[in-house]
Amino acid sequence: MLIADDHALLRDGLRRLIAGEADLEVAGEAADGREALEKIASLRPDVVLLDLAMPLLNGTEVARSVRTNAPGTRVVVVTMHQEEEFIFEAVRAGVNGYVLKDASAEELLGAVRAAARGERYFASSIARVVEDTGAKRGAPERPPSQRLTGREREVLQLLAEGKSVPEIATLIGISRKTVDVHKTRLMKKLDIHNRASLVRYAIANKVVAV
Repeated sequence: MLIADDHALLRDGLRRLIAGEADLEVAGEAADGREALEKIASLRPDVVLLDLAMPLLNGTEVARSVRTNAPGTRVVVVTMHQEEEFIFEAVRAGVNGYVLKDASAEELLGAVRAAARGERYFASSIARVVEDTGAKRGAPERPPSQRLTGREREVLQLLAEGKSVPEIATLIGISRKTVDVHKTRLMKKLDIHNRASLVRYAIANKVVAV
């Protein structure tokens, strides 16, 4: 199992909880979304406990990548966010479970074991949000940020987090010119023309969390 959360205290608490279970083992930890993908690629864990509000690459994008590149790894979201936008985007990304950070140890461990069996587990409050919203009006309309390409969403988050074009190029492993191309395209799609507006948009549309 991999624990991916940017708060060291939470990772420590989850690791201690799991260490007490004979059938579960923590293979590694990650403090940001990009480190999580690196650890998933190298460790191939059965289950990832994943926060959504991750720096450098948010949890939803991590889950999307896992679904494509590591389909044998199951993702259980562990988050404070219970807003329907977060829930639906996580479901669309293919997560196997979604529990809140105030869940009991029993519920969290149940979600991990269900995911390991290939089952899906949603906390009761989360399941009600999905069911109620779906019954009333179907899945909510996707925001413009979700109509961007995966790479454009990566660049959007990093720009909103204050990273420079050279820093983004190094983090993603592409040229500065290519970063500029993605930046130009995403700003055109979103009809945004300066970084301050980009940051406000990213926060309002849950690309980055505060």
